[in-house]
Amino acid sequence: MSEKIFSNLQTLLSQNNANFKVISHEAAGTSELVAKARGTLLGQGAKALVCIVKGVSQAQICENFKEHFLQNNKADFQNLNTNLIVESEISKNSNLIKSKENFELLDKSNLINSQKQKNTKNLSNLKEQNDTFQQNLDEKNNEIFGALTIPSELKLDSQKPNSRNNRIYVLAVFPADHKANLSKLTQALNGTKASLTSEQECLELSDCVIGSIPPFSFHDKLLLTVDHKLFGRYEQIAFNAGLLDHSIVLNTDDYAKIAKPLVLDFADKIS
Repeated sequence: MSEKIFSNLQTLLSQNNANFKVISHEAAGTSELVAKARGTLLGQGAKALVCIVKGVSQAQICENFKEHFLQNNKADFQNLNTNLIVESEISKNSNLIKSKENFELLDKSNLINSQKQKNTKNLSNLKEQNDTFQQNLDEKNNEIFGALTIPSELKLDSQKPNSRNNRIYVLAVFPADHKANLSKLTQALNGTKASLTSEQECLELSDCVIGSIPPFSFHDKLLLTVDHKLFGRYEQIAFNAGLLDHSIVLNTDDYAKIAKPLVLDFADKIS
């Protein structure tokens, strides 16, 4: 459980003059029980899962959902085109690096030693460039990817978990009377597969244990997505505030304005 997130949530909401209240209650093991403890309806609950989606990069997400990032007034969004060019260069350089074995074929074709040494040096330079490109890409994407509306002093340390190529971390938020359909989430984000993160990754990305994660991303690598069915049904939403025994009831419109999530369709009604 996270006292830090509990405190940061209250600071964030107060700074934005949100209409909210904090409720103290007994920890509950199910969405139905915690709704009863809060005195709210099940459908008001905002559940949050920390997921990993494979087959798509941060740069591709920024390009595919360009309007979302533009609307959130990120000044660093202008770096996106540079990021995509860099990503293309990484792919080209990686192909060259993978062709190291071709040097043997060139040697069989009477490649002189000096030329072979030159090619080896070029290969080393390409690897260095590739590493630099990847580092720059990660740094630029992190600036415009997650925690879009969170003040820097409230953000979590973004050094962990380590970035991994062609996969992203997603905070999937949906109403508690629904269930997350990870296949739909994958399709909505143009990925190839989605799954829950490990407990360690979840802790590094949210600073919370499972069941206490609020519907806000405080981590630069964690993309906030919300199923559209959370909106338009109730005037208020309710969620655990980083702690299993404390919840926040928040005006739904205030949540949308402050969090500015990427709104998708990935939750199914529980029958």
